[in-house]
Amino acid sequence: LQSFQFSEGSEIRQFESATFYDSSLQNLYIPSNVYLLKEGWCASLMKLTNIFLSPENENFTYLNEKVILSKTDLATNNFDVLVRACSDIEEVVVPSYIKQIDSCAFHMCQKLKKIEFDKNSQLVSIGSKTFADSSIDKIVVPCSVEIIGAGAFFGCSKLKRVEFEENSKLDLIDQMALAYCPVDGIVVPAQVKNVQDDAFICCGNLKSIEFLGNPDVRLGKMIDTLKNIELISFPNSTEIFVGEFKKASKTDFRLFTCAGTKIKNENK
Repeated sequence: LQSFQFSEGSEIRQFESATFYDSSLQNLYIPSNVYLLKEGWCASLMKLTNIFLSPENENFTYLNEKVILSKTDLATNNFDVLVRACSDIEEVVVPSYIKQIDSCAFHMCQKLKKIEFDKNSQLVSIGSKTFADSSIDKIVVPCSVEIIGAGAFFGCSKLKRVEFEENSKLDLIDQMALAYCPVDGIVVPAQVKNVQDDAFICCGNLKSIEFLGNPDVRLGKMIDTLKNIELISFPNSTEIFVGEFKKASKTDFRLFTCAGTKIKNENK
């Protein structure tokens, strides 16, 4: 399957999850009545090079010839959701008015090397598998972002730098968000309350993690696959949950805490 086109009078109104999963689709036409693209509808489309919108469709628009946008509220004319990029895109600047990057928006965009955000970004969420299996080598997450979804950067084999702007509002780093990435160090912002145990799973180069806040995290589960971890730091935490370590876990790392920090052994 290389091309998929609907007649202009099509009554199709939505694409379901995994509609075109792992297909060889190169050209896609979105007809006039489509208003909803469900999460994961475009997963694993590594050959998608052209997305055509019906001129009669008022629910989507182009950011440029390689990226399409949609709306959080269909009753408005605010295109504030980045939906999907063509798989051959090489770089992108996300406008300040974008509030959400949808699931799989850049999934398997293996030519994508550069992602930047306009100043005063309003971005709130980075969806699941948004940048998974792309070729970005660094990202500076805007301070407005509150959620990094499951597998957002999964398998980004060239991603060595992940940074966060000052005064970050980030609250959640979801499961496998940075799994299988070659980052060697990461500083988790102070506002983060929840870091899933497998958020950094199989980051083989990861040597240091610094948690600036007091997040809900269990070290025993987190480091099971971090074979080269040397330092985990909680400079501002009041208590830390260590949990159970597997026999294969690396146990010769350094744990830094502030004076008076309570270290608890309860399992999650």
